[in-house]
Amino acid sequence: MYHWRVTEQRTANVEAPPPCIQENANSSSECHARHSRKTRSQALYRRFSVATVKKLIFTDEKDFTLEVSTNCQNDRVYAKGRKSDICPNRLYHHRNRFSKKLMVSAGVSWNGKKEKFFIDPQKTKVNQKTYIDFLKTSLLPECRCLCPDNDIVFMQDSVPSHRAKATQNFLRDNTPNFISSQEWTPHSPDLNPLDYSVWDILQELVYEGRHEPFVNLKDLQNVIRDKRHDVDDQTVRKAILQWKRRLAAVAKQNGGPIQHIFC
Repeated sequence: MYHWRVTEQRTANVEAPPPCIQENANSSSECHARHSRKTRSQALYRRFSVATVKKLIFTDEKDFTLEVSTNCQNDRVYAKGRKSDICPNRLYHHRNRFSKKLMVSAGVSWNGKKEKFFIDPQKTKVNQKTYIDFLKTSLLPECRCLCPDNDIVFMQDSVPSHRAKATQNFLRDNTPNFISSQEWTPHSPDLNPLDYSVWDILQELVYEGRHEPFVNLKDLQNVIRDKRHDVDDQTVRKAILQWKRRLAAVAKQNGGPIQHIFC
């Protein structure tokens, strides 16, 4: 009896995003990114004590597609004989890269999870104007519900709509405290609890047991709303408690990858 790993085939040749940080970086830009990642991680480590980390609200966005995601490490076919004897349909998963998607905005803190918001990228282009409107009407009010005394530190990554000057000025004027784009570490999903923990758990729950795509975006949205409750506060707190250790690890690795430390 042999097992063969299922391979994902994509129906469109779309360029993959660049990796966060590559080991043995040679170019000056990569060296600069690693240095910036190291020094900013050290500054954040010094800025936040274990107590003040509990005031942070980590936010992020993630795309969920109608197409069921495939884990090529876990999806295997067991059969006798040679691989060439197996029907190709069992070995290759055809993924439609043009599958409709739903952008999900989320926030987590020591006090719990904020309500998730959904953005249809087919209808709404996220730029600094739409993001500021979103902050004003939805995201910040929900964050204040998590911390009624408004004693919060707002965190976001450095995508263009977040680091835009107008966005930074808005946050400076409308939050008691926040981590600016000049303070947040570049290329660092491994330093956001949503990226290194919560999103993976939620995605697994959303697509668990599914073999066919979701019927429509509304169907996908309803499942995400339902499954978010299965990500308990204890799991979120465990991820947040790991944050300072991750900052220290980045500094120790001179701004390099830390996935091998926290695998």
